[in-house]
Amino acid sequence: MKDNQKLLFKLLVFSFMTVFVVSCGTNKKGTPIHMVAPNNSSNSNKATAKGYHRVQAGENLFRISLKYNTTVANLVHINNISNPNQINVGDLIKISRTSNTKQHKQTATSKPKLNKPLATNQVLTEMNFSWPVHGIVITNFNGSTSKGIDIHTTASTQVKAAQSGRVVYNDYVPGYGNLILISHNANNSILTAYGHNKNVLIRLNQQVKKGQIISTVGMNDSNQHVLHFEIRNNGNAVNPTLYLPK
Repeated sequence: MKDNQKLLFKLLVFSFMTVFVVSCGTNKKGTPIHMVAPNNSSNSNKATAKGYHRVQAGENLFRISLKYNTTVANLVHINNISNPNQINVGDLIKISRTSNTKQHKQTATSKPKLNKPLATNQVLTEMNFSWPVHGIVITNFNGSTSKGIDIHTTASTQVKAAQSGRVVYNDYVPGYGNLILISHNANNSILTAYGHNKNVLIRLNQQVKKGQIISTVGMNDSNQHVLHFEIRNNGNAVNPTLYLPK
């Protein structure tokens, strides 16, 4: 169970990293952001079997997941990838478990199985999240290009924890600036994310209370004083405004 929780957390942080991969390949702290570099290996030119994808130069798991309408977590799971940030040109990535005719027949004739809910809407509603800052929402959630909301406010506005929990991440992420992640349950499946922080007032693994000041608002890449806020459920972004006070 602990290993699964660690993998889930690694995938969550990786999802933040890959959404904002930039062509220069490094962040402001000089930490490399892994993009597959071209090589001259003949592997990249081999025919690819159905149900698989051969990694090309410039690709990462996030881009591959978008191409095949799946998730990074799914690709990591079915390919037994230990480090989702390290793939190479020419690698074969399995896209689906159902890679042969027999499996397809079984899928077609068997009754569809519904995935277990990540966490019911009621569970998220009962979390009673509060607004981390007061301001104007200038970017809304859409689930694809915007995984949360951007709240425009004044310089150095205090950022408060939307609910009690434990700080599980506190570092720079391209596109998010100084990013804080707070876990709100034991298995780290429900988290809130706070991006573009200026003065960070908490530390990693610190327990925080709802309404506690965790930072002050910094600026985004457009030099606007905004807080980027997300709610994540098992790594999946949900619309924060559905679970914040009206």
